[in-house]
Amino acid sequence: MIRVADWAQLLHEETRLLDPEEYLQWLFVLSSPTVRRPLARLIRVEGARTRQALDSLELPGEVAAVVVALAAKDPDLRTLRPVALRAIDIARETDRGTAAHLLSATMLSESACRELIDALAQQLPRPILLDVQHDPSLVGGGQLTIGTRRIDASVRAKLRALHETIRG
Repeated sequence: MIRVADWAQLLHEETRLLDPEEYLQWLFVLSSPTVRRPLARLIRVEGARTRQALDSLELPGEVAAVVVALAAKDPDLRTLRPVALRAIDIARETDRGTAAHLLSATMLSESACRELIDALAQQLPRPILLDVQHDPSLVGGGQLTIGTRRIDASVRAKLRALHETIRG
């Protein structure tokens, strides 16, 4: 059985010497729901050459070692996203960064996420750990949560507020 918390702690410990900004970027990549299948396929196809293949992706050796070990236990890497998300929480708890969660009505490109991270980084003292999820029920816009602060700029929230105003 794979314990997400244990693997996340291992990932955190093995990467403690990495630059925090680089570590956070890789956690963001690994927590993306679109990464798991291609990465699992790459590991299956490459077999013994997996480490070299991951090096070609410029995945830091410390991160690659944990991903390869996880793939040995979970060949489809179904636990990769939960492990990366838990590692983000651990990094937040240990001052390696500030966790931010974005719920967006549309799928955001990597460049749009990078722009958001850069904008937030100008406002916050620590690197940003951004977790992005897609929720079409927001209709448009999004909800951003940083720590205990939440900004709801979704169309759904605006429609709800308008409804309450009309209803009186």
